Amino acid sequence: PPPLPASFLTVSPMAEQPVPPLYADRFERDKLDDLAELYSIIKTTEHLERAYMKDAIEDSSYTAECSKLIAKFKNIERTLIAGKIIVSAEAFMNEYNLDSLRTAKECLLRRGVPITTLYRTPVGESDSGAAIAETTSAIITALDLLNLGNSAVDEVQPSIKEVMDSITKVPHLPAEFPGLVSMRDWLEKLNSMRAAEVLEEAQVRQLIFDLNVVYSSFMDWLKKKGS
Repeated sequence: PPPLPASFLTVSPMAEQPVPPLYADRFERDKLDDLAELYSIIKTTEHLERAYMKDAIEDSSYTAECSKLIAKFKNIERTLIAGKIIVSAEAFMNEYNLDSLRTAKECLLRRGVPITTLYRTPVGESDSGAAIAETTSAIITALDLLNLGNSAVDEVQPSIKEVMDSITKVPHLPAEFPGLVSMRDWLEKLNSMRAAEVLEEAQVRQLIFDLNVVYSSFMDWLKKKGS
């Protein structure tokens, strides 16, 4: 066969040029890693929420996985905001065309907890005693916390979440149980606030009042249930 032209045997000058790095230093690399992690969490949450809506995953598995994603999301969002890399997760979603992921947005930015925390997912009859005890303890703990003067969001939110986690597991609790809507509203409000924010005095008083309504209603329901 005829020999190949010399141009085929030489390396193009363009091919010899080094590929520019994706990042200039370690800080830039960490920033890109964190942004990629945030993007991945949002996309994964969307898939998980849709799987739950289609009954493709059990309540317990959904709750566990969703709780992990929410915790990771809050941590990475806090890191990126503190580093002035993003203004907010919502702004990030808008910038990278993730704002159409409605279920992820609802879960991570609005609700802040697995949907099973807000709506009834009762346990079996054999575990009802434990669920009742956990609910009573959670309400009392939340009231004690507030009465001791704690009002920072990162102090109050876990207690209200615990109230919702436990009370929604109690079997046969009426769907329109007094106080459930207010607790759900409080949890969503707290999840929309920054951890360092503090509830105003009027808000604390209202939350204590709402918790007392839930507690007294729960005690009345237990008495009627036992009679």
